[in-house]
Amino acid sequence: MSLINQMFLKSSPLIIFVILIGLALLGAGFYVAVWGGTIPFFQEKRESTAQRVLPQPTETTTEEATSAIAVSEPEPEPESAPTPQAPGVLPIPTPSPLAETQPTPQVETPPVPQESPSEEKPQSTPKEFIVFIDAGGFNPRFITITVGDRVQWFNADTALHWPASDPHPTHTGLSDFDPFADLRPGESFGFIFQTTGIFAYHDHTQAVVDDLATITGVVQVCSKIRKEDPERCEEP
Repeated sequence: MSLINQMFLKSSPLIIFVILIGLALLGAGFYVAVWGGTIPFFQEKRESTAQRVLPQPTETTTEEATSAIAVSEPEPEPESAPTPQAPGVLPIPTPSPLAETQPTPQVETPPVPQESPSEEKPQSTPKEFIVFIDAGGFNPRFITITVGDRVQWFNADTALHWPASDPHPTHTGLSDFDPFADLRPGESFGFIFQTTGIFAYHDHTQAVVDDLATITGVVQVCSKIRKEDPERCEEP
């Protein structure tokens, strides 16, 4: 018994291996028989399953295909018939959209020259004239000046002198033309002439002594003096 057990134990792996090989061959034969079409029952089941899974092709008739093509093609638009015109009436031309209206040229008005303000003529600077008083009288005795000029009488003598406007002794010709006192040697008196005219004057001190104005002088005041003749006024 022990010998049989030992032999069984030693041969058991081989027996198991043989059994597995047999089962594998049996399964392979069954697979080939089923899917190869040997067994009718399994063949019918396979065909019915395939028919359910696969979609059945749809047959399209010639009329349906023609109608589908006709629907897909666009229908041509009918051409508009020309509008009949009355005889003798010319058609009105349609303005072209490309014709642009030319802009009207703008005439620029030249600027009016503005008159510049008249330049004021520079006024002549007032001048100063000196008349010396000595034993012979006034030197120079006659002078011509313009309005605004100043005349200065200077006592160059050793005696007293008093230049003043006529008439003697009131001096009313130009009331301001009067120093109201004698000029000592070396002293002077000035007066600015503001009006045009011819103004005579005299030595008031000498006139009082002699009771007669013998030492006299003249001042001519002009608005403008002639260039060609400085001793005369230019007429307006």
